[in-house]
Amino acid sequence: MTAPSPASPVEHGPWLADFAEAVQRGRAGLMQRYREQVHAALSSQQAEDLTLNAVLAVMDAFHGEALARLAGGPATAHLPVEAGRHRLTPEVLAPFRGSAEALVTEVVKFNNTSCALSNFPQEHRPSTATLALIRRELAATWRDFALRANALLCEHRG
Repeated sequence: MTAPSPASPVEHGPWLADFAEAVQRGRAGLMQRYREQVHAALSSQQAEDLTLNAVLAVMDAFHGEALARLAGGPATAHLPVEAGRHRLTPEVLAPFRGSAEALVTEVVKFNNTSCALSNFPQEHRPSTATLALIRRELAATWRDFALRANALLCEHRG
């Protein structure tokens, strides 16, 4: 009797599709999470850097959930790694493409129309500099997530 062979890349297709669907569901809820973060911050009188902190909290949670889902997925350590990048990394990261910028766009719209934020001009109408800072921080968060996802795929034994 021979030992079963490791899962082939083809066998990861349904899992990757399920993962992508979960990411899409998560993306759909990002603005609701943002609104909840804003309301919680306002309730606790934490208005300084409110937009930045709320956006980062939302994306950190979103990425954390994705990493947990990756950790619970099928074994991937047996698949090829080339130049430090796991073969599945591009496919795992693809469903996230554009999510940060879409969130920033929706955040600006929300903030501009929020009565609660109208008392905080720097949050109600974030400046170009503030938006640039948010985008830089999101880029750093994305880089960290992408590296962690790749490392998880390389290490994951199922």
